[in-house]
Amino acid sequence: MANITLHMGQYKTGSTAIQKFLHKHKGPLWDRGFVYPNTGIRTEAHFGLTDFIEGQPKRARDTYEALRTEVSQYRDKTVILSNEALSGYSCREFNEPWVRATWRMLSDTLGDHIARIVLYVRRQDDAVESRLIQHIKARSRGTDLDFSELVQARGALNYSYVDALLRDCFPNSELIYRPYGSAFFRGGSAVNDFLDVLGLTDMEDEKGARPNERPKGGFIEYLLMRNNGDLKDFLGRKNIRDDHTDIGRAWRYFNSDAFPDATVLTPADRGQIMAGFEDSNAAFAAACLSGQDRQNFEQMMQKPVSQIDKNVWMSARDLVGIFA
Repeated sequence: MANITLHMGQYKTGSTAIQKFLHKHKGPLWDRGFVYPNTGIRTEAHFGLTDFIEGQPKRARDTYEALRTEVSQYRDKTVILSNEALSGYSCREFNEPWVRATWRMLSDTLGDHIARIVLYVRRQDDAVESRLIQHIKARSRGTDLDFSELVQARGALNYSYVDALLRDCFPNSELIYRPYGSAFFRGGSAVNDFLDVLGLTDMEDEKGARPNERPKGGFIEYLLMRNNGDLKDFLGRKNIRDDHTDIGRAWRYFNSDAFPDATVLTPADRGQIMAGFEDSNAAFAAACLSGQDRQNFEQMMQKPVSQIDKNVWMSARDLVGIFA
């Protein structure tokens, strides 16, 4: 059976762009000795690998067995699997029992052939903010911007803790940790960086660096009001939560340089987050990184905390402007 490279995210580290590229370029990858298998694919990623986490253990076992059968055909290929949900229970929560059970199932089925596990690690205050904004966009948060569940010692953003779990579940796999930041990537692209990890330096992300278009503070406030039902009360529209036209109006209204990018954390929040991970980050760098990767990680973590204050708000004039 072929060797497997397993890309596990984390969340909000360019995983979707990597998956889209791999899915689109199956042919050129095959010509270079790599295969991005079909089993378990949903929306260009191998989300079937986390059916156990989603409460579908039988479907997960069936997927793993089918994947084992498919992978066994590729004796002279390197198989690439990608699913950022493997790095945690969800973007919001790290549920160790579920994650460990999923990793164990994956290890029992394919562990002898998982040569490498690739995990991108991000500065924690930036990761928390990005995840909070994702929660709001997904309608899983209203006014609640509490981030305590994201900064638990036994959580996805404690990289020393994650490393210990991975080594326990995948003792024979090489663990590759990549500091996440466009300044560290070839051409500023996470796709190019992952290709470099694979040794495919002759391949290029044709789209180049494409940083996520950050939503504006006013747009996030609009979504919060929408999630809470406040807009329905204000406007008297029964279907406000389901009207995507209104979201488009709000996006277009705020999508200009006249409005600042959304910041949902205060400088004090950011300082608290980074202070809480200071010791574990140092231990992780010493034990798990070397050379340029360690230098990049330490540079990323030692950067001063942003002093931009929380700016999620909009005026009554803005609200009228959206629906004018």
